[in-house]
Amino acid sequence: MVAQAVLPLPALPAESISRGLSHEQLVDWIGSLNQSATPDYLGRFDAGALASYLDHLLAAQEPRGRCAVWVRRAETPAIVGGSIVD
Repeated sequence: MVAQAVLPLPALPAESISRGLSHEQLVDWIGSLNQSATPDYLGRFDAGALASYLDHLLAAQEPRGRCAVWVRRAETPAIVGGSIVD
């Protein structure tokens, strides 16, 4: 990954920004926001998962308050449970 300056993002909902980006563009944006996520690691995920993660990272950049909203997508459960097998 080539180091790049983080560009100011347009004032659009986070979900709009990630739509239409290529896999490589998603990896680059995520890498600029989360420098501990390496391109090799991010390369394991499909574009849909990367777009969802980028949306979450962008939402987390907003100052806390009424305008800071993160809506969990239907495909990502809030609580995951399991059972213990004896």
